[in-house]
Amino acid sequence: MTPVRVPAVRRGSLLLYRFLDLGEAVDLLRVEALLALEGPVHRVRLRREASAALAFAALPLEVGLGPREVVLAGGELLRGEVRARVFGFGVLSVLLEVPVVEGTSLAALVPRCAAAWDAPELDALARTVADLIVPRLGEALVGAHGSPVTESYGVLFVESLEPDGDPLLAGPESEDAIVRLVLGEADPRPISQSERDDVLRHAYRYFADDLAVVHWNSAFVLEPTGNRDVPTVLELATSQLLELRTHDERLDRDLDRVYAELARTRTRGWWLLGGRHGALARDVEERLLELVELADRAGNGVKMAADFFLARVYLAALRRVHVPLWRESVDRKLVAFREVYAVLTTDAHARRANLLELIVVLLILFEIVWALAGR
Repeated sequence: MTPVRVPAVRRGSLLLYRFLDLGEAVDLLRVEALLALEGPVHRVRLRREASAALAFAALPLEVGLGPREVVLAGGELLRGEVRARVFGFGVLSVLLEVPVVEGTSLAALVPRCAAAWDAPELDALARTVADLIVPRLGEALVGAHGSPVTESYGVLFVESLEPDGDPLLAGPESEDAIVRLVLGEADPRPISQSERDDVLRHAYRYFADDLAVVHWNSAFVLEPTGNRDVPTVLELATSQLLELRTHDERLDRDLDRVYAELARTRTRGWWLLGGRHGALARDVEERLLELVELADRAGNGVKMAADFFLARVYLAALRRVHVPLWRESVDRKLVAFREVYAVLTTDAHARRANLLELIVVLLILFEIVWALAGR
């Protein structure tokens, strides 16, 4: 029996994403004209017929930035088109799309994917693009802060294979190549069965000839129509992860600051009469309202609707990149903020009550002294 060779790519690309948090929000209506100076700008849309799977609170804007070259640490050259997407909740997505040479087998792509998925050189490219884009945003960028938190995601997007068919059914070598591509694992040692099962458990299909295998920082997508909906929902999930990670980091800093300030006010004695507690409580309340709004903006930037395939892929991507866990972390810290606010307001009220009691006592003493002096 002639062994079935590992399928080769007839037409496909590496989609290498990097995500940066720019600020609290972006006014996309004002941005469109500003970014047109850098290249062609258009609104991102899902193309699947009759699809309402993901409803954007505000459709992100995409600007084409032309060809770029990136040399990886091992000397491999990545040459492709760069595009940037600006999301209303303050995230910049930078994509380097590198065409795959026709006839390259999936197995031969494993080392390239392993080198590219987390390449720091692509982080540097994204920072360069951000330095180009951010000054153009001007006042359309609200609450700019340039967070150091970044995220990455990589997709091997294939439109056509040789031979045709499902690569997971083409034989064990083909299945192994898919698993290694998604894991970014070039080590020739066998992958454990439990790890293989975990990867393949997240394989999704709509038609018999398409396939999406979703992992935590990479994916394999086979789409004969060339439709980019699946990479788009993977991009959305990762951008939301970045926002939640950024909020979590800021909550940590804010809580540390509030706890330190609370400790200082409590060591300064009752003579402060609650003034600093009241001021700190107001500061915490304002920050809490702001953080709740930001978290809701990131979480509600995209809503699911009718197309169950895209919804399943989107939910799978959210789970794979641990968005629910980060959301729980943010929610727990928001609860801590509320508890700190409650403590501060209770303390401030108690100190004001003590002030009033002290004033009453002093007035009584004054009246007694005045009465005695009058005699």
